[in-house]
Amino acid sequence: MALLVTKENIKKGYGFNKFDFKSFKNIVVFLIVLAIIYFIIEVTGVKYHFGTHSDIIILVLALFGSYLYIKYAFLRDVKKRRDIKKIQKNIENSNLINALSDLKDNFYILKNVSFKGKKRIINISLAILFEEGIVFINEERFKGEIKGDILKEKWEQINNNKKRDIDNLFKLKERKIEELNYILKENNHKINIYSVLLFNEDTKIDIEENKTNKAFNNYKDLIDWISNLKKSEKSKIKFDEVIQIIEELV
Repeated sequence: MALLVTKENIKKGYGFNKFDFKSFKNIVVFLIVLAIIYFIIEVTGVKYHFGTHSDIIILVLALFGSYLYIKYAFLRDVKKRRDIKKIQKNIENSNLINALSDLKDNFYILKNVSFKGKKRIINISLAILFEEGIVFINEERFKGEIKGDILKEKWEQINNNKKRDIDNLFKLKERKIEELNYILKENNHKINIYSVLLFNEDTKIDIEENKTNKAFNNYKDLIDWISNLKKSEKSKIKFDEVIQIIEELV
């Protein structure tokens, strides 16, 4: 289940502890894991199957086991200290957030947060942050049919047989993305940014998209697309960078 992040449960200035394998506490963990693995291998007699490389294999297993435990403890402490809770489906949350809660717990939903860009303060009503990218989601309330091309300045809305021009909705979001890109680069983060327009289910959409700008009119297609980004994207950041970005944004 996805995790919800708001201004109320993340306070800037308290700082997350960075994942550090070289700290004294983690060295103690490594020694304990090394002793446990050595004992298990000795008791089971597996050591003799390793031949002359047994010490190296035991050391590698201890390093890997220590890494897994320390990483788990780090994630556990971050969630506990920051009170980042799994989303509970209830009437207090919007239908969209309730739907997004079906994502796994390595997805963070940023709700009503803001950050200082190069030129202005940028407000984010809803975004999803995970290791493969940041997805801005903008809920649109247009009725009827929306036709548009990502490259054109004006789009067309058709409702009750009446046509009217509207501004390119993707271009209206570009400023936020530019400011966010600036902040990320200033802090040495490189991550993909996506802009999503989410319309009502009864709104017909005929919009030319591209890889980073998408339009949907139902939750299922949106969630499937976000989930598939994990499979298709090669650009990826580490979990501790996700935590740093959360703190920088709120």
